[in-house]
Amino acid sequence: MFTAFLFCLMVGLTYGAYGTSGLTTSYALVASTAVLIVVFLLYERRIDCPLSYLRVFRIREVSGGLFALLLNIITWTGVILLLSLQFQLVDNLSPLQAGLRILPFEIAFLAVGPLSGKLADKFGQSQFTITGLVLSSVALFLFSATNATTPYFTLSIYMILLGGGTGLFVSPNLRAIMSSVPPERHGIGSALFTLFLNIGLTISLNLAVLVMSFTAPYNLITQILTAVSPQAIPAGGIALFLDSLKNTYFAFAIVNTLAIIPTVIGGRIRKAEEGPPLSEG
Repeated sequence: MFTAFLFCLMVGLTYGAYGTSGLTTSYALVASTAVLIVVFLLYERRIDCPLSYLRVFRIREVSGGLFALLLNIITWTGVILLLSLQFQLVDNLSPLQAGLRILPFEIAFLAVGPLSGKLADKFGQSQFTITGLVLSSVALFLFSATNATTPYFTLSIYMILLGGGTGLFVSPNLRAIMSSVPPERHGIGSALFTLFLNIGLTISLNLAVLVMSFTAPYNLITQILTAVSPQAIPAGGIALFLDSLKNTYFAFAIVNTLAIIPTVIGGRIRKAEEGPPLSEG
């Protein structure tokens, strides 16, 4: 049942993003997902050995960290893909060249992530997770003010800010979740982290397509996303697509800012040496 839920969710969202079989099929699959998840949760509550130990969501640090992760992963993964398309459409670059232009984000993310994790163990996670979300939200708002004439140097600064903020958030957030889960439930905590990560990755592109469709035609967006050579898109279509990108970056900035709420609601985040909570209630 859980596999069916994930299948309907992933396939439905993917169909919607790429326009593979029409929106009707996507809506039907997403509706099926909602029904299946309700049935799954009701079934899990009635059996002695449930597949997922749902009581971990009663721990504020766990539920807050997971939902903050979901909102954060939706935003920056979508932006990376959209930046790649932007470089290909505006600067007439190949996919490889566009990918190389995104390296400032990757370098900042890889440099800050391990360091923030070590510092969070010493000083506590909350200050790093909140600071990371604030920095990445600022970067996303800055992206929403760019256009086709924005220099690459400026975009690279924004990418460094986004990568650094994301690195500040992800590692301490994972440590906060795992240090709050009872030791005998660490496997479940890790699995839930991966599940929310994968769901966020899938939702990201679909949310981007939805927001962009308010400015540009849906058929144009899916044509660009599925095109072997995006440079072949007409100039008028490219202009509409770039206008839609600005709205999408702004929407992602708002979503990422909302991730601060579950992080704060999660309450005081323990330092690693304090250990997990004694009670799950």
